[in-house]
Amino acid sequence: MEPPVKRSQPQRVSDHREALREDFWYSCAYCTLTELEAQGIEFEVDHYLPTSRFPKLAYDYDNKMYCCSKCNRNKGDYVSDERSDLGLIRPDRDVPDEHLRIDGDDLIAASAKGEVSIDVLRLNRRALRTLRALRRQIADDTDYVSEGVRGLRRWSVDRIRNDLKWKFEEAKERAVALGRDVLEAKERWVEAIARSPLVDVDATVFGHTEARRSQLDELHAIAPRARVVRTSGKKPGAAPSSRKTRAKKQR
Repeated sequence: MEPPVKRSQPQRVSDHREALREDFWYSCAYCTLTELEAQGIEFEVDHYLPTSRFPKLAYDYDNKMYCCSKCNRNKGDYVSDERSDLGLIRPDRDVPDEHLRIDGDDLIAASAKGEVSIDVLRLNRRALRTLRALRRQIADDTDYVSEGVRGLRRWSVDRIRNDLKWKFEEAKERAVALGRDVLEAKERWVEAIARSPLVDVDATVFGHTEARRSQLDELHAIAPRARVVRTSGKKPGAAPSSRKTRAKKQR
């Protein structure tokens, strides 16, 4: 596996913040909280290696991380040798799943780097545990309805008395249709939340964000959806989907 964040290379320092937002797909580099889930929590630019000790890296784009203010405060001026296991997980160089595992609402360490990240960044703080529970609830509700619809479709009418078969088929069709409506309504709700004029970007331009978007999707995060800008004289393509098949892992 490869790290989920692929960095762009903005030419001007003034473009760094917006480029970071796009590279990290509007989510915290450390805890994966998205801007749409933040509920007032601000996002900031963090210097992975603090400028207090590495002033020459103050304008180095590769040393900058997009993160929520809570993680940035918890991190402070923490620094370690990046070649050691005591560094913090950074999604542009590490594969988070190799260092962290989900256990209920908590993260557990799968490596020394994971343990340091959980401790320094307080990745099991109450707000993040609540966030994981909400993400899981959205995913579980979808799975519950989907399984019910599949179960109805598998149920054979041959098990029903002949004089009741037509009633069963009628009720079955209504139930399946209702299940579909529930799933579609849920998807529209998530789509509505995940749309914002401040974060709705052209995914055809920022194609390097696909891995990060896929990671957030596997975590059931409510993140901005990609759109395709329609230009005159060209046939519009289908918008790239940022929702993949439900994965078993969350963070």
